[in-house]
Amino acid sequence: MLPSRRTLLQALIGVLPLARFALASGMPDVLTGIRRTSVFQRRYRASAVVTILGVKVFSRAGVGGGYASVETGSAGNATGVALQFSAGSWPERAAGLNRFGILHEYFHDRPEGAETAFSGFITSSKEQSLSEARNALHAPEGGVPVTLAWGAANAKGAYANAAHTAVPAKFLWTDAEVVLADLMRQASAEAPQENRATGLPGFLAAMRHAGLSREPALRSPFLHSGKRYELHTKWKDKTFRDMEGSIRNAQRETTAEFKVRYEPGDPSGLPTRFDYHARSYLKLTFEADPGGTQPIPLLMAE
Repeated sequence: MLPSRRTLLQALIGVLPLARFALASGMPDVLTGIRRTSVFQRRYRASAVVTILGVKVFSRAGVGGGYASVETGSAGNATGVALQFSAGSWPERAAGLNRFGILHEYFHDRPEGAETAFSGFITSSKEQSLSEARNALHAPEGGVPVTLAWGAANAKGAYANAAHTAVPAKFLWTDAEVVLADLMRQASAEAPQENRATGLPGFLAAMRHAGLSREPALRSPFLHSGKRYELHTKWKDKTFRDMEGSIRNAQRETTAEFKVRYEPGDPSGLPTRFDYHARSYLKLTFEADPGGTQPIPLLMAE
């Protein structure tokens, strides 16, 4: 999700003609001056199904949760959008596994050009087989390894960086916002990685565009952690309710496949359900949880 091993030299960012993050707060300069005019939020509950050779051997509801939000705003003739998604497991419902992550994306469109920025992290998960997943259940207690990524882009250039670290095992997905802010404050030290693929949206923005589109099928390039990918989506019928999608890398290899459901006429572009195979043996389903109470932070100023 958040590839790349480089870290960021904050001092060098200041001399680049790019949108940049105020690392002390975790908020990007790209939204300076934008004031929120609307907000959409949705909470989710997660279930899991484990299969072996296509045969279901285990299923459990309530193994995790998540949330997503869309904020829009304006300032004069400029507009802005702030998107976020956070999700993770409940260790007591997921046999002790503590996996979580969060992603923020920001977009500022003004006459002199568009600027984008992103930040996020995900807990490291290297299990590729069911046996490796079983071993992970018995991993020693201690810090949870995570990969932090952040970057920005405008018409003049782009950068994307990542750092590998660990956070205390006491943190859960419900703490992801606090963890991200703390990791951004601690972010350190190396020259930014330049990337020629500028002017492209992030993954969350590409998904929202697809969810609001009435085109039968779309191919939407996007940037993730400084690398170019392509989102392929198609509506399964004319109700614009059920969508199938996949993500392909620069080598045109399919890296993920998923199914998404929307509420017809919903202006948020946020799905009410999505399914994807996190691993060959593991299918996760997130469904809208109207009774959810997890606080969702606001990213844009009023």
